[in-house]
Amino acid sequence: MVEIRRWQFREPTDYMVGYLHDLHYEEVVQWITQENLTKREKREFAGFTLYASIDGGRILGREVTLGRIVGPSNHGQHVHRNSDAFIIVTRGAATLLMGDIQRVVAAPKLIRVPKGVSHGFRLNDGEWFEFVSVQYPPIRDEYTGEEDFHQVDHE
Repeated sequence: MVEIRRWQFREPTDYMVGYLHDLHYEEVVQWITQENLTKREKREFAGFTLYASIDGGRILGREVTLGRIVGPSNHGQHVHRNSDAFIIVTRGAATLLMGDIQRVVAAPKLIRVPKGVSHGFRLNDGEWFEFVSVQYPPIRDEYTGEEDFHQVDHE
């Protein structure tokens, strides 16, 4: 087990170190203030409320986005074909849907989502879920605005 800035991994890779070397949970949570969020681009996308670059764009080629979901929601699974991500659960709980796996996740929790792996969340009525997504490269292309977001059908 290796610890990187308080995140523990069984087998860390170079890209994990690059993603998280400057992040720790206490700092990430401090970025979630009304003052900081009013400075960031806010948008609604695929059932999420998203706030872009909550870290102030500290590392080129990495995006740190705050996401919020309010239940009821059965946020369908989707894939990012070109982006790896870590999801840092900061508030609330939800059922993580990852492929055929369904597991309740709650703050504080770190979830690794390699590119190409389907994932999503399910929330019941009245539930509220907040997370920070750390993506490399960013899911939304800064030049074209195109999203690396592809719905997946699971029966």
